[in-house]
Amino acid sequence: MKKEGIRGTTIEAICSEASVSKATFYKYYSNKQGLLEEILTVFSKIEIEWLKELFKGELSIEEKFELVIVRKHDSTEEFGAHFLSELMLSYPLLQPFINRMQLDGLQTFKIILQNERQKGNIDEEISIDLTLQIFNDLTQLFFSQKYIDLEPCLQKRAQLMTQNLLFGLLPRKK
Repeated sequence: MKKEGIRGTTIEAICSEASVSKATFYKYYSNKQGLLEEILTVFSKIEIEWLKELFKGELSIEEKFELVIVRKHDSTEEFGAHFLSELMLSYPLLQPFINRMQLDGLQTFKIILQNERQKGNIDEEISIDLTLQIFNDLTQLFFSQKYIDLEPCLQKRAQLMTQNLLFGLLPRKK
């Protein structure tokens, strides 16, 4: 799917790549959307656990944010620009599912940011709820033509947007 995109990848191609029969595929998934939901669920759980572990560590907040940016870049590259763009723009039936996953991720990140604020690592004047709403809105804007025109490279666009938002959270030196 990374290479051919979602629409360009047939159930037959998936079965061939996984060395399973179509009957086996349909035993577990009713269609390609079911497989996509499973892939995204597993990916989301892995990312949330990684994020929790990262913020338990002893690194500085700046180092943690840098690692989040690198991880976002790497995961964007792993899935591929074509796959992600198609997923966000061409699969409206998946949008409620994706929105629930994003909400779960944002709730986890909210708890992390609140903990970091208690440690003095997040500026007291920054609204965490507003920041999370911005994250959510940026996800939608990320695939808009206006942002694609400004930065066509998906990975670079993800890195720049995340970097701008995350480092705006840091306490300002007085």
